[in-house]
Amino acid sequence: MIELYFDSLPPTTNHTYFISRRALYKTQEAKDWQEYAIINTKTKRREFKPSDWYAYHMLVTLSTNQRDVDSMVKIVQDSIAQGFGINDNRIKAFSVEKIVDKKQIPHITVWFGSYEELKDQRNMVEHLT
Repeated sequence: MIELYFDSLPPTTNHTYFISRRALYKTQEAKDWQEYAIINTKTKRREFKPSDWYAYHMLVTLSTNQRDVDSMVKIVQDSIAQGFGINDNRIKAFSVEKIVDKKQIPHITVWFGSYEELKDQRNMVEHLT
């Protein structure tokens, strides 16, 4: 299992994409955050087989309860998959948890590994405690 730490939050869904007449595009803000996350992920890289199944648990720590965590999932997942060189369709399971703590700087921690390592949700929760 690999632990990833992102010391900034990705943009909200409304700030991740914009629509032109013909297509959906990623904003520069989203591209910049994703580049940061991919570089961060590559520093933790290990060999992953493209045919294996993967899972992750994402813990989002916020200083206020002003954001929905579901709006962060896709960009984080895409960044991790790209950083590890796997197709995100190989992610079989994920869970997301939000903590609001006024004393904390907002950040995201992700535990990523094979599906077998993380298939039992209790294993992820035990890892957090």
